[in-house]
Amino acid sequence: MGMRVRITHSKCSLDQASAVIIKDCFDREYVESVVKAVPGLTNTGNLHSESEISVIRDEHVVKLASRYLVPGDVITLSADSHRLAMECDAVLMSGTCIVDESSLTGESVPISKVALTDDQNTLYLPKTHSINTLYAGTRVLNVLSGDHNYVKAIVVRTAIIVLDVATFLVPPLLPAVITSINAHSQRRLRRKGVYCLDPNAINSCGSVDVVCFDKTGTLTDDSIELSGVLPVDDQSFGEPIRDVTTLSTDNKLLLSLGCCHSLSQNEQGDIEGESIDMKLFEHCQWRFKKGQVVDDKLIFGNKPERIVGPDNGHGDINIMFGIVRQFPFESINRRQTVVIKRAYDQSYIVLMKGA
Repeated sequence: MGMRVRITHSKCSLDQASAVIIKDCFDREYVESVVKAVPGLTNTGNLHSESEISVIRDEHVVKLASRYLVPGDVITLSADSHRLAMECDAVLMSGTCIVDESSLTGESVPISKVALTDDQNTLYLPKTHSINTLYAGTRVLNVLSGDHNYVKAIVVRTAIIVLDVATFLVPPLLPAVITSINAHSQRRLRRKGVYCLDPNAINSCGSVDVVCFDKTGTLTDDSIELSGVLPVDDQSFGEPIRDVTTLSTDNKLLLSLGCCHSLSQNEQGDIEGESIDMKLFEHCQWRFKKGQVVDDKLIFGNKPERIVGPDNGHGDINIMFGIVRQFPFESINRRQTVVIKRAYDQSYIVLMKGA
């Protein structure tokens, strides 16, 4: 391949990890006494996660324990990799992966990861190419491989994942001190006529500046609804369109709603992705056409990762669209782009959706 990937190696012992965590918190004597008192704490074998992963070694795919991975290894991920926990940082070189990054970001919405651009002048950097990187600690939910049964990724960083080290280093009296502080805070609030039912909420409320109250289901709802769309013609907004299903399948606005997204369909048939994209997709009454096309290469030229089309197509191949390439939304670019191709058509259509 033509792209350049800078490989780094990050691996630390438990002693090094402990020193980082407790450097500014506890004195050395206290740390040493805790480490000696807890059996197996100094055994790094008990404090890292591990799974079996497919690796290409000597041009053959072999199964190895993740602890044997080294930077530069090429790993493969297939449909069997559902819910696989990543044990390393790896840059995606082919296909698309749907990843759960909630353990890192706290966001429950699945994220699409796409292959790094095959460009000799592209130098891979973790921060710049986060949309191409599968991070350690995340889970692979779905794999979209296109022409192959698997996708490839290059390992760029490995690490021993140290777990719960800080748990052993908490001073025994700390919980009692926190409880005492909360009790004192409750008494102060009670004198002002404020009664606290959950003492744990006192710490959280202490950092709140403004509180807005609303009952879900009255003024607001926990979902989004699409009222309609406003077409643009000659740099001016047209009349609102409430029912987009009345638009022609060649209409670029309808194509954008049905194709310009990072949605995917898992093995159970459920659609995963951003809630806004899901609402737009449902509103235009389009569906994934997985399994309805016998020969993808004959119809689309190359096997697309996803095939979509209107639900009222009744299996008509001529009104199916293959999403051959996607560039997921990135805040730095403020846009999302897909390249699509209509069945039996030789031309490509580029659709863009901006923030």
